Amino acid sequence: MALTAGVMTGLKARLAGLVATALLVATSAAADVFDHFEDTERNICSSVEDAAVFTYFKDSYYDLDKHLLAVTGGSRYDRLVALPQDKQVERLAFDHDRVKGLILRMGRLFPRMERPLDIPPMIKQLKDGAIWQPLSDHHTEILRVALTRLLMQAEDGAAAKMAAFLKAFDTYENKLLEVKGDGVTSDDAQKLSFMQGEVASRYRDSLRFFAKEVIFADDFREKLAAGVQEACAGKAEEKE
Repeated sequence: MALTAGVMTGLKARLAGLVATALLVATSAAADVFDHFEDTERNICSSVEDAAVFTYFKDSYYDLDKHLLAVTGGSRYDRLVALPQDKQVERLAFDHDRVKGLILRMGRLFPRMERPLDIPPMIKQLKDGAIWQPLSDHHTEILRVALTRLLMQAEDGAAAKMAAFLKAFDTYENKLLEVKGDGVTSDDAQKLSFMQGEVASRYRDSLRFFAKEVIFADDFREKLAAGVQEACAGKAEEKE
């Protein structure tokens, strides 16, 4: 019986390792696809007909959705309190790294979002109801400005709902940053669990819903093209 249990334990460990490796390979392959689109020069102001543009946004939505729901699926912070401090720190650092990774994924949809410090400016723009003009001529900058403006028009109050989601996300990321070096108290664990739930709930009610409605709509190609032309025209006016 002991031998059987040992064999089963070994098989489970190997299976877990294979799954982790498969996920790592899949994530790396997906990143290569995104990098290729982002690094390939495109005169987006001349044409938005390239199918790669729409594939990029669809894949970006799926990638963010998969990872954000996984990260906010329930880390059971209440269980951390009973662990030794070094184990708490290890787990909190792992969670914080995953949360920061989501910022880059959101940054494929929102313009100028790559790090935690980029979140408050986007919240302000959404609350103000005005996304800043592209700050560069890069095709991804222009496309993301155009897309975010479309997301804001998805329904009345869409911008406010996305701002609330990003605020909840920012609060969660800041709390993880605060505690990841020392571990958590029972109060910290309760707050983290609540914040994590807020992120998931507000994401489902805002960005997840609006992005799906906009990006997969039959008229997305036409609306995005119009939005790109508006962004390009505004960029040209600033240069004059």
